[in-house]
Order: sequence, then C-alpha cells, then structure tokens
Amino acid sequence: MSGSTRLEPRAIDRAFEVAVANDAQLSALSTRLVGMISIDSFTAFSWIGKLRLVASGLGFLFIGLLIALYSRQLKKLGAAKKETDEILQTVPTGLFLLDKNLKLGDQQSLALTSLIGQSQLSGRDFSDVFGKFVDTETLSTARDFLGLLITDQVDASLVADVNPLDRVDAVVPNESGRPEARHLGFGFKRIVDRGKFSHLLVSVSDITERVQLSAQVSKLEKQLDGASAQTMELVTSILSVERSVLNDRLLRYEQLIDEANSHLKDSGKNN
Repeated sequence: MSGSTRLEPRAIDRAFEVAVANDAQLSALSTRLVGMISIDSFTAFSWIGKLRLVASGLGFLFIGLLIALYSRQLKKLGAAKKETDEILQTVPTGLFLLDKNLKLGDQQSLALTSLIGQSQLSGRDFSDVFGKFVDTETLSTARDFLGLLITDQVDASLVADVNPLDRVDAVVPNESGRPEARHLGFGFKRIVDRGKFSHLLVSVSDITERVQLSAQVSKLEKQLDGASAQTMELVTSILSVERSVLNDRLLRYEQLIDEANSHLKDSGKNN
C-alpha cells in the first residue's frame, strides 16, 4: 500500500505473542489483586463486625449503668419522700409552703387540717384559707407583711418582729365537730434558691395553753400586787401608831406569851 508502512506477517505474529503473554501476566496479577482485596475485605469486615459487637456491648453496658443509676436515684428519692411523708404525718405543727403568689403548695402536714378545721388546701389562696380567722384590717396587714417577705431585698429578721399573725384568736371545730376557741401562732421562714426567693415555709402552732398560762400569770401578778398593797398599808398603819402605844401593845403581847408558857408548864407537871 502506497503512503503506509507494510507490516510483515512475522512482526504481527510477534506482537500477538507479546500481547498474549502480557495478557496472561495481567490476568494473573488481576487474579492475585482480587484475591488480596478479597482477603483484606474479609479481614476488614471481620474487624468491623468485632467493632460492632464491642460497640453494641459498650452501648448495652452504658444503658445498663444509666438504668442502674436511675433506679438508685429513684430509690433515694423514694426513701426521701417516705421520710418527708412520715415527718408530715407525725409533726404536731401545721406546716405548708406558700409561693410568691401566696398560694398553698401540694404538701401539708397532717396536723394542719385539725388545727384549722379545713381540708383540700392545695393551690388555695392564703386569704381564702385563713381570712375567716381575722378581721379585714388584720388580713390586709398580713398580706402586706407577706408581700415584704417574698421580695429579695427584705431583711427577714427585722420584718419578723412585726408579724401581725403572731397570735390569732380562732374558733375551730374540734374532733367531735363542736366549735372550740383556740389561739394559733403563725411563723414564716423564707426559702431562698441561688439568692432568689423560692417559697415561704409557714408553721401554724396551737398556742392556746401558752396564752391561757400567760393570762393566769397576769392574774396572779395582779393579785400579788393587791396583796402587797394591803401589806404596805398595814405596815404603814402600824408605823403611824405612837411609840408609847406600840410599846404598850408589845409588852401586853409578851405578858400573854409568858402566861401561856406558864400554863403549859403547869399542865405538864400535873400530867
């Protein structure tokens, strides 16, 4: 063919032989490479499987630890709640919490119900529960007092001295349902969380015996004051008698005492 290189049959055969030989080597290399890849893939999958098993085990272990810690925490909370319930059931003082809106909390001591003769107290307003025990003016003063306690700037120790509910005269149904006059004392303690007001802990005590005892002491003091006044009047009247008259009276008393002693001695001898 003109204008082109003519290939000899022998060169073509040689090229074909080289191609066949290289193809065999390439096939062998490809087969070896595929084998190595297969082995590496199997090893990789094996390690991946092991890692998955380890990860699953660690995950189950972590979940188990979380469950154990949660269960332990629940047991502690349950034990703490049981102790709190036992305290609220047995303490003789009425205890409850007031929030910043002056609403009663969900937990109250059992004694509170008997002290004030009311139940179903959770969430009720302070005025609604205790307003029946005081007049309107005292109730208004009490709300102003509580308003001071729930602020963050107040000095509770100073405000406590002007507690208008320190003594409340109330008429409460007793166990038989009959109205009974009582004297109740209210105490307030601020609960602060991270420097901010949280709740007021309110205690209600039956101070009837204390009030009655105080009244008896006052009555006795008045009686003693009256007796002291009478004694002073007697002493003053004695001192106002003339000395000669007083001496005569004293001498007469001495004679009477001597005569009485003589009679006693004579009667002793005769016996």
